Amino acid sequence: MRVVTGRASGSREAMSREPESREPARLDRWLAALANWPAVAWLRRGPWDALVFTAFTVDVVAYMIITGLPMHRLWTQCAVFGYAAAAIALWLGHLRWPARLGTMRAFAVGAAIVGAILVPIIVESAHGMADPEIPILVDAAHRLLHTGTPFPSFTGLGDVNANDYNVYLPVMALFGVPGALSPGHWFTDPRLFLAIVSFGLFALFASRGGTTRHGAGYWAALFLICPWVAVQFGAGATDVPVIGALCLGLVLAGGGKQVGRPLSAGVAIGLAAGAKALAWPAIPVLLILVFARRGWRSVVGFLAVVSGTLLVVLGLPALVDPKAFVVNAIQLPLGMLPARLSATSPLPGHLLADAGSVGHAIDLALLASVAIALVVGMLRHPPRDYVSAARWLALGLLAAILLAPSSRWGYLIYPGSLLLLPVFTGAFRWPTTKSALADDAL
Repeated sequence: MRVVTGRASGSREAMSREPESREPARLDRWLAALANWPAVAWLRRGPWDALVFTAFTVDVVAYMIITGLPMHRLWTQCAVFGYAAAAIALWLGHLRWPARLGTMRAFAVGAAIVGAILVPIIVESAHGMADPEIPILVDAAHRLLHTGTPFPSFTGLGDVNANDYNVYLPVMALFGVPGALSPGHWFTDPRLFLAIVSFGLFALFASRGGTTRHGAGYWAALFLICPWVAVQFGAGATDVPVIGALCLGLVLAGGGKQVGRPLSAGVAIGLAAGAKALAWPAIPVLLILVFARRGWRSVVGFLAVVSGTLLVVLGLPALVDPKAFVVNAIQLPLGMLPARLSATSPLPGHLLADAGSVGHAIDLALLASVAIALVVGMLRHPPRDYVSAARWLALGLLAAILLAPSSRWGYLIYPGSLLLLPVFTGAFRWPTTKSALADDAL
């Protein structure tokens, strides 16, 4: 796969990159062959985005018919108008009427944001409709403001269910602060701020990916407004801002415009890890990336910033109520309590954990073994730019999602998003047949 992350800083860096250039040669050949198909070539030059939004519209109509979830049905009734308006605008834009294509693309993105994200949040908030995550965030913010910890404390653990706990780390509770201070309004709903922060983070890393390719941010916007992500904003998209922070940290640490900004990357990764435990595997990946690019001094700086950020985020709650911190942030996600999280998709880790104490121990041992194997693999073949680091992180998160005692299919958005990172930043290039064969010959 061809990616562009900036110019090499010298022969030393070029030599260090040479082994990595051989890895995706076979994928380059497949992509080159795909790009030469007449239908694909026509789509790349033609109204591909108009077809995409038309497909979004059809998908939402189909989901409206089959879904039995009231909140999702309400979302489809709002979103269909946004996607339809966007599709019409893009078809007209490709005809250069009534405005240039770039203007119509901006209108299409805006229409989809309003129809598929903003209006559903307002309507669902007015009807008091939300997934359990939203009241959990508001309650966590209320406790954080009044007690210094977002985690509830229980005298007995057998008489509560999973929604009485708070599996989210303190950074995530900040999204509930407006709702805790002024409840009952759509403009203080955590979903609104989850969406705003997500778009802001995606815009930041898309603009710092090491290229100036026109339209790079358009792909990031398409990802956020596609039906499978937009519906989460209406329900409570707690994963999307974490993905944005992870991608920003990767781009800052391994971007091509500069040698890298490990300290800024440390802040981004520290905040992501302070929001959700699923972001913690990014820390060793970025440590190895920073070392491969900058050496030990930068590794120490990166680790100091990450540790300092996590100390600020987690320190006070851990001091205020250490038991509540351990119960909510550690024991509950690892399946060590009688209560079980709602994330119970039939993935291997969940099936093993449900098999009893022996199965649970085997599952945790498998998780640790895979983590060690991935670290050893990265040390042998260290990532040297954010694209290769994103691949390693995607592999690690995929293993964590499959083997975690509590997990769900929806978490696969993490590895999927990371693999699309070069597309979001404009670093991806369709390889030509000639370049693919040349890479394979190296």
